[in-house]
Amino acid sequence: MLKGEVFGRQLFENQIFALFINTFLNGNNGVCDNYLNGMAVTYSGSNITVDSGAVCIQGRFLEEDTSTTLDAGTNNLYCKLIIEIDLDKVNTEDSFNQAYYKIVSDSTGYPELTQTDIVGTNSGVYQYEFARFRTTVSGITDFQDMRTFLDFDSIYDEIRRHIEDIDDGSIFALKSQIQANILYTNPGDSRENPVLNDDITKYKRVDIQYSDGTVKNAISFYDVKVGDQLQLDIWAAVRDQTHQLRYAFATMIVDTERTIVYRDYLAGFVTGSEVTYWSVKDVKIDMIIGYKEY
Repeated sequence: MLKGEVFGRQLFENQIFALFINTFLNGNNGVCDNYLNGMAVTYSGSNITVDSGAVCIQGRFLEEDTSTTLDAGTNNLYCKLIIEIDLDKVNTEDSFNQAYYKIVSDSTGYPELTQTDIVGTNSGVYQYEFARFRTTVSGITDFQDMRTFLDFDSIYDEIRRHIEDIDDGSIFALKSQIQANILYTNPGDSRENPVLNDDITKYKRVDIQYSDGTVKNAISFYDVKVGDQLQLDIWAAVRDQTHQLRYAFATMIVDTERTIVYRDYLAGFVTGSEVTYWSVKDVKIDMIIGYKEY
């Protein structure tokens, strides 16, 4: 049966709204830190208290309108303070049964959380952690605040930025608008510090072609500023010419004079279930190509 959720004289059901919110938040959970007291967690003796605030867990908002205190006990246990959502329980007009505070514990280590797909199935249990601690006869020790936070201001700023990019057309780049320039080619076997022929920060992507023995490699960098220099980092998982799976982490630092002052990589081959790593300093660069939009 086809049902209308956002239509006139139709009921917009809670599970569809939770699906919308969870999709909008990309599956992230967290406390709204700009609402009331942010559900701050404090403890005294063997009691632990959650202050007022609101939290969104898998697209479902919960509000603590005053504060709630729980007795954690005095046994020697590893504990987690959680909110548990159990969609298999049934609410009534007089009682809310599908979410509640809970302390889960274990004698040997912090217990694992139960986190089933309550959005996709509209059933099951999902546990969200607020804090972890140990209980003793003297009270709570080793307390850790485990709350995560939803920063709605940053989310809306990012949306506004994308809308502005769409309005002025800067978000669109046709293939004919992408220019590739050779920023450096290696003259022979020189390992001197190369000097780039253009400002590398003008480029959206930079491809580095370098030599490792007889193997030619290509790796793409995106810039990260470090002080007055430019550090380029990348993780890569590629297959080389012998079709072996190769993991690499490469670093290149460019100073303000466009000189490459540092370059190395840590790489590894995967053969069956074994991984072999090695590190190479001052790796020989064959060519650097920059790509920018215009």
